[in-house]
Amino acid sequence: MDAKRIVHVIDNLSLGGAEILLLSTIKKLPGYEHHIITLTPEIHFAEIEKYGSLHCVHHTGWTNLLRTCRRIKNLVRQLNPAVIHSHLFLSSFLSRLALNHRYNFVYSIHNLYSATIFKNPRLRLMEKWIYHPSRKLITVSAYVLNDYKNVVRKCKTGNVLYNFIDDSFLRPLVAKTSKDFPANWVAVGSFKEQKNYEAVIGCIELLHQTYPERKISLHIYGDGPLRTALEKRIAGLPYIALKGRADNVSEILDEYDAYISASKYEGYGIAPMEALARGLPLFLSDIPVHREIYNDHAFFFSLRDNTFVKFVNAVEQYMAQGTSGKDKKRTEGYEYATKTAGSENYIAQLLAIYQINTANNPV
Repeated sequence: MDAKRIVHVIDNLSLGGAEILLLSTIKKLPGYEHHIITLTPEIHFAEIEKYGSLHCVHHTGWTNLLRTCRRIKNLVRQLNPAVIHSHLFLSSFLSRLALNHRYNFVYSIHNLYSATIFKNPRLRLMEKWIYHPSRKLITVSAYVLNDYKNVVRKCKTGNVLYNFIDDSFLRPLVAKTSKDFPANWVAVGSFKEQKNYEAVIGCIELLHQTYPERKISLHIYGDGPLRTALEKRIAGLPYIALKGRADNVSEILDEYDAYISASKYEGYGIAPMEALARGLPLFLSDIPVHREIYNDHAFFFSLRDNTFVKFVNAVEQYMAQGTSGKDKKRTEGYEYATKTAGSENYIAQLLAIYQINTANNPV
């Protein structure tokens, strides 16, 4: 076994939260030799080849399950790593099926399985069957861990490890006084059902109607399968724009007054943390994960009554704080983000879970 060799297993390297986290983590572990096993060959992050070796097993579906497992098993046997870390359901399932319990195996859950994977009865049964306590579980929030335990009753332990954000978000705050009224709004995230952009747009529409004298705007950064539907939804709303993907989000956020997310569910939700680190007040849907992570650092609104009045109420609550109250909350939010989502703390906790030698790693 090579004490400095880590094998990462993931579905592919397309653009997504788990994939971004994997690349960011590898960058923060330069003292180790990294090998990335992918099920399929999609690569969005070409730069990842600078940090590790890529191995694709060319998984083509459940009918090729045994062949895929053999390929994973043979690769791991050849590499003989100190730890294997898998991400996403399919990669974790196939890796656990392929490898025996002698390996130091870690697997991560990045989203709420009850809202995704466990909706499929077959996948729920498969996860119950494959579970073994010798494999170390990491979840991105306590809510996700409890959600998993509620279904996989054999699971009694797990590690909660909040995702970290890029260091660029944690540079010193831009010196500015908080505005009395948050007119320029921003949202960041994939254009998919989970993110509930229909509600985000509805919230800003009602705010615009409530305060017609204000020059309110909303810019949404991201892309995804619902782009066409969102373009149709905002037609005739000149104050709302889809801005596409952006590589300099940490700089862009400094241009706005407030951040909004109306997600139906989240595993963690890293975009609000990035916004908090840039000093923006957060306006978040009142879901358990948002409460767990951002409880004292956000304004929450419920969507249960199918109106957006609670959002406007949250904005008015923010406005009532006064300039000094807003500035204080801005500073406290930055400090919380630095403490909670700094990479140094994350890497230290991850290596402790790996239980491998950290002496030569410049954390």
